[in-house]
Parts: sequence; structure tokens; C-alpha cells
Amino acid sequence: MKFILLAISIFFYLNCCSQNISGYIYDPEGNPLEFASVVIDSSSLGAATNSKGFYEFKNVGPGRHVISVSYLGYASQNKTVKVQGEKNTICNFNLARTSIISDPIIVRANRDEAGLVAVPARITMLPAKKIEQSAGTNISDVLGSIAGVDVKDDNGIYSSQTVVSLRGLGGDNQSGTLVLLDGNPVNKSDAGSVNWNMFEKDNIEKIEVVKGPGSVLFGNNAMGGIINIITKKPVKKLSLNTNLFYGTYNTFGGKISAMGRTDNSLFYWKMNAGFKKSDGYINTPDYIIKENDTIVVPVFLDEWNASITAGFQPTERSLVEISFNVYDDQRGRGVKIFEESGANSEHDTYYTLGKYRGKLKSTSVYLNIYNYHEDYNRLNEYYSMSEYKLYEVNSKRDDSGLKLWFESPFKKIFNLTYGAEIKAGSVDGADVYYSSTDVVTNKGKIELYGGFFQVKSKIIQNKLFLVSGIRYDLSRFHDALFSIENPSYSIEYLADYQFFDIPVETYGGFSPKFSLEYYLNDNLNGYASVGKGFRAPILEDLCRTGRKKIGFKIANPDLSSEYIMNYETGFNYSKKRIKTGVSVYFMSGKDFMYYLSTGDSVNLGYTIAPVFKMSNISKVEVKGLELEAEYSLPENFSVYANYTYNQSVIKEFVKTESGVDTDLSGKFLTDIPDHKYSFGANYKHKWISASISAKYTGTRWVNETNTIDYNYLRSAKYPAYTNYNFKIWKNIKELTLTFSIDNILNTIYTDSNGYRCPGRFMLFEAKYKFNK
Repeated sequence: MKFILLAISIFFYLNCCSQNISGYIYDPEGNPLEFASVVIDSSSLGAATNSKGFYEFKNVGPGRHVISVSYLGYASQNKTVKVQGEKNTICNFNLARTSIISDPIIVRANRDEAGLVAVPARITMLPAKKIEQSAGTNISDVLGSIAGVDVKDDNGIYSSQTVVSLRGLGGDNQSGTLVLLDGNPVNKSDAGSVNWNMFEKDNIEKIEVVKGPGSVLFGNNAMGGIINIITKKPVKKLSLNTNLFYGTYNTFGGKISAMGRTDNSLFYWKMNAGFKKSDGYINTPDYIIKENDTIVVPVFLDEWNASITAGFQPTERSLVEISFNVYDDQRGRGVKIFEESGANSEHDTYYTLGKYRGKLKSTSVYLNIYNYHEDYNRLNEYYSMSEYKLYEVNSKRDDSGLKLWFESPFKKIFNLTYGAEIKAGSVDGADVYYSSTDVVTNKGKIELYGGFFQVKSKIIQNKLFLVSGIRYDLSRFHDALFSIENPSYSIEYLADYQFFDIPVETYGGFSPKFSLEYYLNDNLNGYASVGKGFRAPILEDLCRTGRKKIGFKIANPDLSSEYIMNYETGFNYSKKRIKTGVSVYFMSGKDFMYYLSTGDSVNLGYTIAPVFKMSNISKVEVKGLELEAEYSLPENFSVYANYTYNQSVIKEFVKTESGVDTDLSGKFLTDIPDHKYSFGANYKHKWISASISAKYTGTRWVNETNTIDYNYLRSAKYPAYTNYNFKIWKNIKELTLTFSIDNILNTIYTDSNGYRCPGRFMLFEAKYKFNK
């Protein structure tokens, strides 16, 4: 009882004596630094500066506290302050520019692996405020405004297979770019795809985009680069956000999120939930509607998501956290004959993540464990030679992994990162025909094992920095089959592509990297990097045969891994309100995976389709240039512009199929724009704020032979197009009213699947925030 009374007395004493710590963060010229990370090491408090560079901590207990400030591209600083009596404490910082190499950023209120991607490379960081203020409905819209980022989401919120790729390594395939959610991969082993509809803009703290191979620390898929999405963490005792919206095509929905921390900050929690519905639009081109007007209907969407996170943080340098996310959607595919919802696709997704952060003397310990399960269903109904066809694709996809790594300082000038990880993926799929007796089954499993070691060093203090490392990956493919049960005459053509009991396939390789960065002065720095990337095949290419947008593709269980060497250099210039950056890169790919025609064709009933197979090309070369510039005025106005040039060419081609009669040497890779540029402006005012952006996407080759497509487009290239987006919002205390327009000029174009974009899309939102 005495102990309880003593504890209560101490609690009330500390609250009575608690004061505020506040201050401003500036660059060397005295300009405020927005979004700088500020931490009190002796507590769980963390904050980010506003547009004036101001931060504040309220109700800080008496005693000595260490204030730590970090900002990408600037040297971190620590200051010790003493809180006593009733006097508030002021602590200002002037940060000096330095290498983008930094120690891992450990912020109790937002503790993530940001430092793990802080290497000499072209890095773009989008903080929460920039994401919220951007003129774009989806996260993919925001990413599309970054140089070197190519986005395929031409159907907007109705897209079920959005692709965000970096530096020409993707086209319509997500597997060449690694996507992380709080440091954990979300690319599926089956198709390499990412469900971008799972990510809510309002739930994101920041996005880090690292361009160029990142295989040393992250392994498979990080060929073109890494996109790390970091979610918001609780900072205050209680925060509540609600959001209601309504828009074009009778689109409506709502979101709610709540998060908080206990008074002693030992425990924290977070919950999110939301839904979205829309009647949709006709995505079928006009020339097809004329022939099939009775079965063409609007696409639609019906989705909901929820997540919960709980964390325990007993000490400053340790925490345990677990989170669970669930996502469910149904999206129409624009055709309806007899089924109530017509042709449609569904994703039932469950994502569980556990993490541990700790410290053993001077060594930091990191552990991530995750499990990703998705039930994918796609219902297809159509007429084939006047005969009705109905079948459903059921695919169970599982991915799980464990990653353990350590960071240790060595002799003051070195920082060592080393560890290992294991990933396992599987698919168990079946095409079940209801209009016949057929059942088509595909199965496969793949595991990946990796170990890595990296050294960061300061060769010349605040001048010359080095990052070098090496990784070894080994992947194992097994238990694969493709079979047909009770085949009918309509799919007899699949019988020739069956396989069973294939031997275990293993792929392995080393991925080294060497990077240097030199600072000429506080305003100008340059970097150079050489690295190798590794990517194992995806299960869909290894063990699934079926329809594809290109025609008909067959499985290739003999497919091997691809490797790519990246040579890159660039510089950054920053002074007062101007920031510029230039990067030039050259990549040479070996055994590059690419769809090639076998020279055969199959009768699908409604068309004669060419047969393709994912194959390893002897050599591919990618050349590129990225230019970026940003200009800002104090507090209220900023503009940006960037340009990307990319040339992706098949350098050497060796025929592996006797049916292939075309030498593809010198041909350009498909679905990759040669030119891309973006520009935009943001204006903030106490009465009203606005942002506008434009994105130009250049022409892209339609097929691998770079010849005219006579079936659909009657062109060798997809036409170039420009999208303009606009957003305006008004803050009324805790209430924010927003009106946005995507595709202002209502530009209509078709995507690589032959579907029309939704055109102009308008949305009105009302948001309410409560903080305690």
C-alpha cells in the first residue's frame, strides 16, 4: 500500500513539474527544415518539425534530457537540456550538410529502418505532409511524380494490378522493384505483384524511394530499386482521424483511425478501418462495345480494410510490436452475361507482422517476422464460338519470412551491418470450369536464403564516405506441377503443356556493391556506385500456363535467375531555396527474364492466340538520365520539376526455341516509356491551400518485335499522354475540406491491356482530426 501511495505521489509531482521543450531547426543558411525528426532520448517522445522548422514537446518531466535531431542529407546533432522549475526550455539547432550516409534512425514514436537505405544513391523521401498535399487520389499517383518511377495504374482506383517500377526494370511486371511495408516485403512469390490498394494515404508517415539495385541488404526483387512505405506510429496519448468522401461514378466511402500511448509510454496501439464503393465506368473501348454491347457493363469496386497494431517498449532501445492487417475487395471486369456480379476479381488478404528491436552493448539488434496470405479469385464468363463459358480461378498464395540483422560500430569510423534472412512462398491454384468438366491445377513452392555484410565508413570526416557490401542468395524451387483433370474438347490444347514431378531447381549468386560519396562543400556533393542485383523467377512463370494479355503463355520450370550490374553517378546541389539533382546510370543484365514467342499458336475458341514463354535473354542494356529540381519560398509556395530518359534494349539474343524466327537483338523492351516528366506546384495559406501537378508518359513499344500490332492498336507503340491533377483544401480548426480532380482535361487513353481509363475523376473529402 505504501508503495502505491509513493508511486501516486511521484506521478502527481512529475506532472506538476512537467514543462515544455521547443525550438527551431535550420539549415546552414538559416532556412527552416520541415519534417526534421526530433527525439528525446530519455523518453518515448518523437516529433517532426512544421513548415517553420518548429517542434515542441509538452509535459516533459524535470531533469536532464538529450534532444536528438536528424534529417536526410544533414549531420545529426544531439544537445543536452535541463528542465527545472516552471520555466519552459528552448533548444534550437543549425544542421550542417553532410553525406546521406547516416546511422539507423531510432525514434521511439516512429522507430523504423530508415538508416538501412541511407547509402550513396538517388534517394527520394516523401513525408506525410507532402503525401497528404499531393494532387492524386492513390499512393501510386504520388509515386508517379518522382523521376525514374514508372506507374501503370491507368484505371485509377479500379485497377486491380497496379505496377510501380523503377528505372525501366518492370514494364508491366512488379517483380523487378522491391516494395516494403515497414521494412518487410509485400511482393508476392507467385506473381511478384503488390496489392497497392491496401495502402491508405492517410496512414503513411513517409515513403522512401531508393533507386538502383539494393540487393546487398534486401536480396530478391530489388533490381530496379526499393520503395519503403513506413506507416504512422502513435506519438500522443490519443489521436483520432475520420474521413468521409464522395466522387465521380457514385464513389463513396469512409475511414477511421485511432492510436495512442499509455501515460508511461510503455505500451502503444493503433487501429484503422475503411471502406470504398463505386458503381464504376465502362472501360471497354468503343469499337468493342459495338460488337458486344449486350454484355458490356461498368466496372465496379467494393472494398474494405482494417488493421490493428500493439507495441511494448520497456526501454529506450528495445521494443516488441505485432500488427495484423486484413483487406477484402471485389472489382468488376466490365462483362456480365448471367452471373449476378459478372466477371470480377477478388483479393482476400491477411498480413501479420512481428518485430523486435533491441541493443546488446553497442550492437543494435533487429528482427522481423511476417506472414502474408492471399486468397485470389477471378470469375470469367464469356462467349466462345457462340458457346457460353464460365470458369473461376482460385489461387491460394502464401509468403512468410524471417530477417535477423545487427549493426555495430567499429573503431568510430566504421559501421557494420550483417545478418541473414529466410523467405518461403507457395501457390496452390486451380481453374475450375462450370460450363464443362475441366479442372486445371498449378502448384509450386520456392524458398530463398540469404546472408549479407555491409560496411559504412567515413574516410575523410564530412568529406568522403564509403559503403561497400556483399550478399549471397540461394533459392530453391520444388513441388511443382501443372495438370488437367477431366479435359473437354475446348481445352485439349493444354494437354501438351502438363508436367509432374520435376526435379528440384536451385539458383544462387553473389551481389556485391561499392559506393562513394564526396562533399565538395556544404552545397555540392557527388556520388558513384557499382552494384549487382539478383532476382529469382516467380512461381507464375515457373508453373502456370494460361491466358495473358499478350496472348497465351506457357510455364517454364527450367527458368533461371537473372542478374544485373548497375553503374551510376550523380550529384546534388542545394542552396537556400533551390535543390537540384542529376543521375546517370547504365545497367547490363544477364539471363534477363522476358516473354518470348515460341512461334506456335493455340485456338482459344474466340481467337487464335500466339504462344509465349518467359525465357532468359542473353543480355539486356538499360541507359538512363534523371534530372530533378525544386524551388521553395518560405512557408507558403513551392514548385518542382523532373525529367527521366530511359532506353532499355536487348543487346544480345540467342534463340532458345526452334519456333522463334526473329532475332530480337537491338529491339527495345516493351511497355517502358522512353521519356517521362513531371512538374507541379503547392501553395499553402491560412485561408485556402492548393496543389497542381502534371505527368507526361512517353510512347512505349507494344510487342517484343517492335512491330505494328494489327489485332488491337494498329500501331507499334502506345501513344504518349499527359495527365493533370488538381487539389484544393481548407482547414477549419480540426476539420479539413478537400476537393480534388484527377485528369482535369479528361484525356482518354487505353492501357496495355486494351482498357479505357476512367477519364476525369472528382472527389470531395471531409476530414476531422482530434488529438489529446
